[in-house]
Amino acid sequence: GQGSSKDFPYEIGELLFEKENRWKMHHGTNKADNSLVTVFKLPNNDFTNNIIKRIKTLRHPRMLEYKNSIETKEEIYLVTEPVIPISQAIEEFRSRPDAISWGLFQLITVLDWLHNNCNLTHGQILFDNIFCTRSGDWKLF
Repeated sequence: GQGSSKDFPYEIGELLFEKENRWKMHHGTNKADNSLVTVFKLPNNDFTNNIIKRIKTLRHPRMLEYKNSIETKEEIYLVTEPVIPISQAIEEFRSRPDAISWGLFQLITVLDWLHNNCNLTHGQILFDNIFCTRSGDWKLF
C-alpha cells in the first residue's frame, strides 16, 4: 500500500545486486525482531505493480516469499525472505552437480504449479529471476 519510507518497518542494508539501474537488491533486517530479509527497490510502474500483486497472492514453497511492501512516488520497496541472486551462489553449485539438479527440479516444480494449477505463464525465466536461500533452495521471482 501507499506509505512513507520512514514508516517502513525494515532496515535497508548492504547492496547485494543491481540490475542495469532498473532495480536494486539489499540485505535487510526487520526492525521489530532483527530477522533477516531481502529488500528489493523497484521502479513504481504498472509492470512492477502487477508483479507485486502476483507475489502477494501466489504462494508456493519454490516462489520467493512475500513479506511486505511499501510504495513511494518513484519506488516500490518489496520485502522477501532472505535470498541471494543465483549468480552469486552458482560457483558453489558448480562443484556439486546434485545441487544443480535439485535446483532445476525446484524450478520445474514451481513452473508446473504456475502453469497447471494457476493457469499462468511466468514469461521471464531469466537468471536474474532465480534466487537462492541460505539452505540452498532455489526460488523463482
